[in-house]
Amino acid sequence: MESITPERGDKSLLQARLLAGALWEASAVLIDQLFEDIAQLRELDEVTRQDIAASFVLSGLPPKHADKYTVRFAQQFLVIAADMTGALMHGWTNPSCVAQELALRCLLDQVEVIQDLYDLDLADDWAQSAGRSDV
Repeated sequence: MESITPERGDKSLLQARLLAGALWEASAVLIDQLFEDIAQLRELDEVTRQDIAASFVLSGLPPKHADKYTVRFAQQFLVIAADMTGALMHGWTNPSCVAQELALRCLLDQVEVIQDLYDLDLADDWAQSAGRSDV
């Protein structure tokens, strides 16, 4: 087993802090964008697949179910996302349902945007550290 040098420990701590900050920012953005999606959907007489494709968050969900992404669905998904992101403050727990898995996927997609936007030097395996294995 390798011994952890002070430099390596400092780098690991920095990586953990960067990832925690990116997750925190991504959580706020995800919730804000879901509110925007809901507001946009409420203005429509009928929600189409094109409307969903043009949304901030709902566009990241499986497109084959886009005809089911109504205002009510978006509101319920917002609650799931808020609950899931809030729970992350207490430590990692596996998603308890498909909706939480989808919300986590949306959150981690947003972390990638944050990483690119702020040019964060996250570890190459940050997604696995955050619980994502498909990146």
